[in-house]
Amino acid sequence: MTEVSDPFTAKKNFFGTHINIAARIEPVAMPGTVYVSEPFAALLALRVPGKYRTDYVGLTELPKKFGSMRLFVLRPAV
Repeated sequence: MTEVSDPFTAKKNFFGTHINIAARIEPVAMPGTVYVSEPFAALLALRVPGKYRTDYVGLTELPKKFGSMRLFVLRPAV
């Protein structure tokens, strides 16, 4: 991910592969939920163990010919 100053808005903006992945996940998430990729779910488990729960959604086809990805729904740990 790269942080840059957007030449059109003069504000901070981000570009890169992770942004593209998030843009493909967002339209397939059920309303009111947050879906994350498997690498992101694994990183959360390692960096902040016990703070969040990620439940497997399944292998999900993503829009715009992005392929399929194992997705997880993100929830606070209870």
